[in-house]
Amino acid sequence: MECTIGNLGEEIHLHSDPYANLTQRIINRSRVNALKNMLPDLFPDNKQLPQGALDIGSNYVLLGPWELHQLDKSVFPALERFAGLQDWRIKGGLGELLSIHRFARLLLPNGQIA
Repeated sequence: MECTIGNLGEEIHLHSDPYANLTQRIINRSRVNALKNMLPDLFPDNKQLPQGALDIGSNYVLLGPWELHQLDKSVFPALERFAGLQDWRIKGGLGELLSIHRFARLLLPNGQIA
């Protein structure tokens, strides 16, 4: 509530009659909110993923920073067995160096960052 009052106070441009100006700002904001609720397609949600983010589905997003991590050959059989259980595909094989991306943060479906 205090944040809203502060935002409305910042929007006052005519200081000779602040209450009339504040009332007009509140009316305008109420009209915009009513339009957003009645016609949600009128105001598209332009949420774009940050650069380097990876959408992994079910509203989970991996966020940076990330690093490329090299795996040694002894880890590959265990990772291959785990990936087979998850229906994942692994590019490369035992003869090649295997690298994976490690992400620092995860955006959860409720908007929190872990």
